Amino acid sequence: MEKLIEKLAIERNRLFVGRSAELDMIHQWIGSLNAPTQVLFVSGIGGIGKTSFMMRALDIAMLANVRTMWIDGRMCTETPTGFMEALFDHMKTIEELPSQRETSLHNLIHEISKGRTLLCIDNYDAILKIDGWLREVFLPRLPSTGVLMLFVSRQNLSESWQHDLAWRNRVSHIELPPLNRQEVTQYGFRTGIKKSVDIERLHTESQGLPLALALTSEKLTLVGQEAWPISLRICAELLREVVSPDLQEVLDLLCILPQATLKQIRRLARSPLNASRLLQLSRISFVRPTAYGFALHDVARHYLMEDFMRRDLERVRSLRKHIVYELVRELQSSDDIERSKHISMLITTCRDAFQLDAVAVFAHDPKQMQMEPFHQQDLPYLKRILQEQASYAVSINTDLVVLQELAEQFPDCIRVFRSKDGTPLAFVAGFYLYDKTTKFHEKHFPEVLEKAYPHEIDTMRTQTIEQANTFYHLLAAASENDPEYRFQQLIGIILADSLLVRSAGVRLVMINTYEGITAILVRLGYKMRPLAGLPDGHPFQYASVRELDWQTSDFGAQILELFECEPRDDKKPSPTNISDKSMISALPLVKDLNRLTQTELAHILGLTGTDLQHAIDQLLWGDPVYPLDQRMQLVLRQLSEAAHLTAEDAADRLHVSRATYFRIRRDALSAMKELLLR
Repeated sequence: MEKLIEKLAIERNRLFVGRSAELDMIHQWIGSLNAPTQVLFVSGIGGIGKTSFMMRALDIAMLANVRTMWIDGRMCTETPTGFMEALFDHMKTIEELPSQRETSLHNLIHEISKGRTLLCIDNYDAILKIDGWLREVFLPRLPSTGVLMLFVSRQNLSESWQHDLAWRNRVSHIELPPLNRQEVTQYGFRTGIKKSVDIERLHTESQGLPLALALTSEKLTLVGQEAWPISLRICAELLREVVSPDLQEVLDLLCILPQATLKQIRRLARSPLNASRLLQLSRISFVRPTAYGFALHDVARHYLMEDFMRRDLERVRSLRKHIVYELVRELQSSDDIERSKHISMLITTCRDAFQLDAVAVFAHDPKQMQMEPFHQQDLPYLKRILQEQASYAVSINTDLVVLQELAEQFPDCIRVFRSKDGTPLAFVAGFYLYDKTTKFHEKHFPEVLEKAYPHEIDTMRTQTIEQANTFYHLLAAASENDPEYRFQQLIGIILADSLLVRSAGVRLVMINTYEGITAILVRLGYKMRPLAGLPDGHPFQYASVRELDWQTSDFGAQILELFECEPRDDKKPSPTNISDKSMISALPLVKDLNRLTQTELAHILGLTGTDLQHAIDQLLWGDPVYPLDQRMQLVLRQLSEAAHLTAEDAADRLHVSRATYFRIRRDALSAMKELLLR
């Protein structure tokens, strides 16, 4: 039987046009048995087809029996350990590695070295904090032949790569251009647009942008070839028009979720997602595959979310709360590797709930949150911004010296937000605490780390970067005089860069006297304590240690509190007191008030027969409420109306296997229990 992944690959290849010269680089590397280990950067504007190019490269490699690995930079912690865990997680899923395998650098290099490998990192700009470690530690440990690293990013090749002489002959950079007229013609023919006048118009108005081409062809397929004029401007209306009504709900889910697994979609969507609808979803031009499931193209997500909030804000809030419950539930049952992933998704999903002085901290438009790598020509601007905020500094002279030496010794740890004309408006600098950076910190801020972490300082002074689990926010500043961005927005961009995905799974620390962001830090779950033990007159004598440990904090509870979701009352019955047997016994009695009142379930819940009847009717016949879905609801109805059925007969009526029936029944009773208590 043909697998879905094979059908998806065939569909992708049918609609993939152009990029011949770029793909030749992939073919040539695969065709050379002793091809040197190389790095290929692929960059370009939103909608230009970067992920499509990566998927085509993966398909080519798989057809040539070259091992493929693929991770999404946004879904792994921006640490060496997080990167290694993400790769092991991928290999565990695809190649069934032992789940308890030690995620060390040595073991990872050993696994990659087993055969010729194409390793792709989508959204590489999300892990730029470890760019230096990848270039200087990870990649040099790879075998000298047989590995092709494909980095996909909006941002171009960084200065550090360009100036690294050792990598000069092993690094190539592709900046994807728009499709030319011949390629647009080819795409038009493959999608059924054959008239030369239509092709010409398509090329002129879309300017060869693949996303615009795909959307237009989908619209023409729906309404017919004579439907011109059609706006080629990407907008929410056009995006929704090319999606069938029964997939609109999934579209809404993907507006809020950064990416969703098939399991999440099936749990959250009210309508079941069968194989046919899944294939239909995967064929939508702006729904992109990810390492874990599906996501909207960034450009499409921005337009759709903006329209969704304008059109039905209450629905957005309700759906987000529904999604948050699901993600918190997954977080609470996840292991250490999955925990970082779920925290990242929760922060992204909830970003507009964080505010600083009534200004949203995390902008909706992802392009407004993009901080970029530091360039040496930025330094005078950053010093000027730092001096503008001298009143907030413990010592402005020390901060200026620290910034200068960071630019010389650790340039990768500085990230910059620029205006449209490229002028730096804000920056943040920080590093993971390990032997080299701890020594740097103690040189400029003596005794501070020692007093803050007396029991850990010896470890910090000796551990390698791969062992580091604490990220220290060292410096940050934002311009207060820019006409386009308010100061609070720039501070929000700094916070977003530090907290949105990048730092999930590690401990975040800042030690300073600045109180301007205390409120938002408390909302995020930071713990505050005074920095005690410093002598009188020390610059940091009155500083506070602000710490958030993603690994140990109950982040799920914090998020539920943020959305004003009331915690369960301890006086209410515990779920452990409601047995499956008590619910199964009550379901067939839903029409008999007297007998329903006498059931164990009514007694535990303290409900009258009428109240319990109403509650069960809602579960059986009302719209499914999370965590109940339609399949679970069918099982509950069957338990209520046909309690006499054997498990085999019940499974047959639902067209599932006996094992699947018991799994759905278990989930249905669990959901019923939770909703009755809620």
